[in-house]
Amino acid sequence: MDDPDASSGGFTHWLAVNLRPDTLTLPEAVDSSELGGVVGINSFNRLGYSGPCPPRRELHHYFFRVFALDTVIPIGADATREAVDAAMSGHVLAAGALVGTFSH
Repeated sequence: MDDPDASSGGFTHWLAVNLRPDTLTLPEAVDSSELGGVVGINSFNRLGYSGPCPPRRELHHYFFRVFALDTVIPIGADATREAVDAAMSGHVLAAGALVGTFSH
């Protein structure tokens, strides 16, 4: 999940990789290891999900992206968004996105 409206030009809130191909849903508060995956480092420099918190009265867009890959990518739990993007390069078969908005 990322926020392209962040002042830094892009902010990753959640990074889950190598989920089992038969994964059809992500239950609330799911541990990605239960789905065969690993969680990477978000832009808060933490593992796991960190929710949105845009500046007051600013509408931000939040992209939930999924990618179908032709391989399991070799990354560890300390992977950053940049490392995941590099490892996925040349392996994306299909992609999808759901966009939500949030402001306070």
